[in-house]
Amino acid sequence: MLVETFECTETTEEESLEAIELINKLGLEGQKVRINKDSRFPFREMLKDEYHIYKILCPNVEKLENYNRSPIPLRVLEIIELTLRFPDMFDRIEIWDKASSEIKDPVVVAVSSATKESSWAEKHYLLARWGEELDSWVTLKEVAKDKALTEMRTTLTKIKSLVNMHLENINDMSLESLNKDISIYGLDSL
Repeated sequence: MLVETFECTETTEEESLEAIELINKLGLEGQKVRINKDSRFPFREMLKDEYHIYKILCPNVEKLENYNRSPIPLRVLEIIELTLRFPDMFDRIEIWDKASSEIKDPVVVAVSSATKESSWAEKHYLLARWGEELDSWVTLKEVAKDKALTEMRTTLTKIKSLVNMHLENINDMSLESLNKDISIYGLDSL
């Protein structure tokens, strides 16, 4: 089993103490939120392209405590335990998993919401991924793009077919039918 972790390696306790001193001395407010006692939160926020690619490839999201699709490797459990030392940095830990066998690598993500009621301001921290094979970032990006294009093409083809069907029958429609909201024609279900 292969494991890839995403922690910053320069956040050991000794380095953290020196860094914390400099962070305070330099007044780096953005870095101060990453400090918990004598340690610094060692994970960076996911980049937008990482977020979208992993969301496409791993659409099944489970809370960590409910995940049972495959065994979580020891190294990943250690990373999760490390993350739990920083409870103020996130609200929950999730496992994003595949929907099919073409994607082999589940990922562990810590999620932080600005408010508990809203998900629009969430921050996602990529912690680790694992699998029998770990595809390169370039491969993941290509597979995600192909998958998204296929899904978009399928949806647009359905819309086109539905629109063409209604256009062919438009002259036979009653005034009542013509006066209805377009959503009744099945476009909102695509």
